[in-house]
Amino acid sequence: MNSSDHVEPEVLDRFARGDLAEGELSAVLHHLENCATCSSAGPRRAHEDLAALRSELTTGDDRSHLGWILGIAAAVAAALIGVLLLRSPATPNVPPVQPQIIETRPIVPIDVPKKYGRAEWDALVRDARAGTSLKLPEVLKQLRRAPGELRSPNEGSSGSLAPSGVVIESTRPRFEWKAPNVSSTVTIFSGDREIARSTPTTAGRWTPSRDLPRGLTYTWEVQFEKNGELQILPAPPAPPARFHVLDATTYTELEAARREHPSDPLFLGLLYARAGLVDAAIAELRRVSDPADTVVARRVISQLESK
Repeated sequence: MNSSDHVEPEVLDRFARGDLAEGELSAVLHHLENCATCSSAGPRRAHEDLAALRSELTTGDDRSHLGWILGIAAAVAAALIGVLLLRSPATPNVPPVQPQIIETRPIVPIDVPKKYGRAEWDALVRDARAGTSLKLPEVLKQLRRAPGELRSPNEGSSGSLAPSGVVIESTRPRFEWKAPNVSSTVTIFSGDREIARSTPTTAGRWTPSRDLPRGLTYTWEVQFEKNGELQILPAPPAPPARFHVLDATTYTELEAARREHPSDPLFLGLLYARAGLVDAAIAELRRVSDPADTVVARRVISQLESK
């Protein structure tokens, strides 16, 4: 069928009855879509078939025509549906809707302060980050040389005792001194009372065999003979070597902190500093790597080194 020819009447009849093959039906539908004359003839044929159906239903008594009647009804319905489809507006060639791309920014986690399990621990770190000066124990001031105290002019070559002027954790500290290679004896005092005494040694170091009671401040000295004379370190008028053994409560707190937060050098450093353990505090604070906390660590180290 050419696009310029019209659909023949018998073809329209077959179209209305639904008798066209698939190929013919496709050609007829294409022609009706583009030919106003034939597309108007389609409904007319359908209406004629409906009129015939109506007459048959009202006058016909023969039940044998029922199959033909139903066939006509189905054909007419199909024809009308085809015509309505042809008359419906064509779907515009709308390009597919592209998904909208929404630019998002990475979610920045809110800096929630770390909780340490104790209110006083939380406050210690929070105050340090806020710039509050750390409160150091009074015992540190008592251990350091008081203003006006003088050391022996030759102490640098004959003295240098450790521990001295510090707070320590161990109840069995290692005592070290520099003295001539002679037999020496270490004596430890609490106030005026002698607590422990070593056997003579030339090693320049000694560790007591019994624990020193916690929470006390001690003084100690080294005695030795030189050229037949008794010598004492530190030599008067220098002040005695003093140290303080950490009290049991603070020591237990530090043990818990090390167990619960072993990888938090800022927190541990602050705890050490508050306890007066200056060397341990500085060592921990120098391990701080977080950029925000290094400023805090440097400030506390400066405070400790200036005391």
